[in-house]
Amino acid sequence: MTSALRVKRLRVERLRNITRAELEPSSGQNLLVGGNGQGKTTFLEAMYLLGAVRSFRGARPADIIQSGADNALIKGTLGVREPDSEIIITLSRQGREIRTDGKKADLATHFRKFPIVAFHPGDLELVFGGPAIRRRFLDRMLFQAEEGYAQWFREYRRALGNRNESLKRNRPTREIRVWDPILAELGAKMGNARARLSVLLAEATEKILEQLGVEPFVLKLEANVNPESEDILEALKRTIESDRRRGRTSIGPHTDDLKISRPSGLAKIVASRGEARALTVSLRLGERKVIAQCAHAAPLLLLDDVWAELDRERAEKVLTMVASESGQVVVTGTGGSEPAAVAGWRRFEVQGGQISSFLEG
Repeated sequence: MTSALRVKRLRVERLRNITRAELEPSSGQNLLVGGNGQGKTTFLEAMYLLGAVRSFRGARPADIIQSGADNALIKGTLGVREPDSEIIITLSRQGREIRTDGKKADLATHFRKFPIVAFHPGDLELVFGGPAIRRRFLDRMLFQAEEGYAQWFREYRRALGNRNESLKRNRPTREIRVWDPILAELGAKMGNARARLSVLLAEATEKILEQLGVEPFVLKLEANVNPESEDILEALKRTIESDRRRGRTSIGPHTDDLKISRPSGLAKIVASRGEARALTVSLRLGERKVIAQCAHAAPLLLLDDVWAELDRERAEKVLTMVASESGQVVVTGTGGSEPAAVAGWRRFEVQGGQISSFLEG
């Protein structure tokens, strides 16, 4: 049976334009409305930080602390399975500290326990950006869906950094190759996990696009080596001299890409702007389905300004779709001409970094 992550209480202090505010969202569907620059997206950012421990805007901790303050605090009471957990994230000019129930958090465990998926307008880069953006998307999904993946990723990046440093310094071959068995073993684990879950993602995304009336796109993981340890080891051996000239390792999952295309060409070339927006929302909704399927816990879903990004008909379909599924959803919008699908959602009004009022439907 799939449970669902829920933020029961949220306290935010000294984060962007929020000096101090508290929010107790419904366990179901929630709507945050207000004018531009009032703090709606910052509330979503704070919720995302509770699970992902980073901003979905890509900002460094020092960049989102309120001007003149030394630190920012995000405190949340989260429930997936009993008992609830209390998460406290402190952001400083030097970095961040994450504590769960009073103890320093192990991030590999944290990501799996508190799954969160967020859509925001910057997600268009999943279509129009480079391979590194789509790799980060896959890795973030896998941190939450695949047990052990976060640890494999961390160890792989450490070994890759050491091998690249040896290549740049033109160290003897034996010193470079000492890292190859580690990269081969971990690279095979990562590559196979990516391959499996990218198939699930493709299936989920295709169904959502069909519901939104969008011509399908094909999602396919592209790798420059078969994800088996023996094949990776052989490829590393074969390319060592060309790697030495480049000063970096050219083989392995750190070069993968999630190719998104139609028979007529890559999505970034053939998709209209409206199709690209629908595709990015579908990727996020598909990500949520994959995590729920693999981790047996429906992630908290955050949708930032979604009906401004989609046409009215598709926005209605997306909001109706997420309301029909289990789990907590928090959506932001500017108010006014709201989609009919949000009628009856718990409504919060945000002004000047404060939750000024709410109405329950």
